[in-house]
Amino acid sequence: MRLPRREAMKSALKTIRFYALRTAAYLLPALGLAVMIKYHYSRAGSEDLRWILSPTTRVVELFSGIRFVEELHAGFISRGHGIVIAPACAGVNFLIVAFGVAIVSGLRHIKTIALRMAWLPAALACAYVMTIFVNAIRIVVSIYSYEARLFSSWIDPARLHLIEGVVIYSFFLIVFYRIIEAGLCRAERRAPAISDEKQSASAGMTATLPLFCYLTVTLLIPFLKGAASRDARVAEYGAIVLAASCVVELFFCPRVAWRWLSDRVKRRTSDEK
Repeated sequence: MRLPRREAMKSALKTIRFYALRTAAYLLPALGLAVMIKYHYSRAGSEDLRWILSPTTRVVELFSGIRFVEELHAGFISRGHGIVIAPACAGVNFLIVAFGVAIVSGLRHIKTIALRMAWLPAALACAYVMTIFVNAIRIVVSIYSYEARLFSSWIDPARLHLIEGVVIYSFFLIVFYRIIEAGLCRAERRAPAISDEKQSASAGMTATLPLFCYLTVTLLIPFLKGAASRDARVAEYGAIVLAASCVVELFFCPRVAWRWLSDRVKRRTSDEK
């Protein structure tokens, strides 16, 4: 009996090694691309980021009707409205997160290494287009919310800008993930789950996984790099990001939110009795 068991163990280890190597061959180039984009962004000026600032500005002009003029070392400026679309508004971090979400979705649905490698540039292109569209929406919302004076004594313009950004980025990141999932499911000719339990689990996955990637880039990585020790406002920033992203997740998972709320009501009722 020992020989078959040993052979089975060898076969299992060989299979695990095969899948691990195939996964690494797909994920490592994707990680390398993400690191290169982040490195470029950390050292780039407005001229170096024209590849994303320029199309984003054109979409903002289309949505808002506000005209912008490019100025060296500053970005795109509308002097009449006092608006600057600078490198900080480029949305490169969202691009990296969207690219990571598309890569994870490809890992789940694409089985052959050749198709996975072909999916890498396609995922980056999809993330790039989505970033320009979503970032333009975020900028337009920020412009009009500031002009409408929606902020108050406890929500200053900086906090309002942060909340708007988190809500918009989180919302469209989940939408982007659902679009990618639907497209890849259709490509592999697999029908989505239709049972209530599987639909609920699928809804939770499509909301949780993109937000996990988003929170990893916006909170976890800066925390591991020591951002909390350099800036005392990181705790407030993290609380706002977590709260806003959780609200967006509950919007996409109403059954989860309703179940949590009903459980709390039942627990309070039983305690009062």
